[in-house]
Amino acid sequence: GINAEYMGDYDETLFYRDDSYINKTTPSGKKVFWSRGNAWAMAAFVRTLEYLPTDDPHRSEYICRLIDMANSLGSLQQSDGFWRSSLLDAAQYPNPETSGTAGILFGII
Repeated sequence: GINAEYMGDYDETLFYRDDSYINKTTPSGKKVFWSRGNAWAMAAFVRTLEYLPTDDPHRSEYICRLIDMANSLGSLQQSDGFWRSSLLDAAQYPNPETSGTAGILFGII
């Protein structure tokens, strides 16, 4: 869809929080992707696939995006099992992000 095309970053296979974060970086120079925003995107793919007819022409695209996101996010999970608010720069906000983690796990499981 148009939002995925505009708000998605295909290099990272993640989504920006909103358009004001496109091309924004953290103080250490990393792109800004929020865990909660990506959790909502994953949840949207999961819920859409739950109700989308199996013969819908876009179904395979949504499945691929969900799998790609899960793979990207899996590599960003921290050693304590949580994700951080800033996905690519965990040091920016080092505390565990519980709501982002819960949403990401909803999408993965």
